[in-house]
Amino acid sequence: MSGLPRIGLPLAALLSAALAACGASEGNSAEDKNAYVERINAAQRTYSVTVTNVKRSVTPKSTPRQDQRTIERFRAAIADIIENLQTIKVPSDVRGEHALLVAAMNGFGKDIARVATTLRRQTSQAVVEVQRMLGAATITVNTKLATAREAINRRLGAT
Repeated sequence: MSGLPRIGLPLAALLSAALAACGASEGNSAEDKNAYVERINAAQRTYSVTVTNVKRSVTPKSTPRQDQRTIERFRAAIADIIENLQTIKVPSDVRGEHALLVAAMNGFGKDIARVATTLRRQTSQAVVEVQRMLGAATITVNTKLATAREAINRRLGAT
């Protein structure tokens, strides 16, 4: 499963080397871009771990109460990721692309809220529906995040 942008070490190394020679405008120094990449990668790790934990926790054998607690923790974790993304100092070169990340995660947060509503029905069919919804929401957000990641990589790699 892929998570938030897989910008990763190769891009950070590229930024360190390539941007040192570039004139940097406000928020677009090599240091700013490297810090941005580090924060995005941290958000990616949090997202990946969170999704994996939820998929393992919501099962036909877990109780509705356990599932509700798991989904509530998931909602809180997604809200924290969104808040983190909104507080990152974003280089002006990638503000539009970063907005795509935030929008994707906001949409995912809304999907998880719908999952929580479905789970309140407390039936075995609700758990199956929740698993389907989680899978669909994860696929959707991963697609959107991959698109944003590619755009960020193009922008940061082009500077």
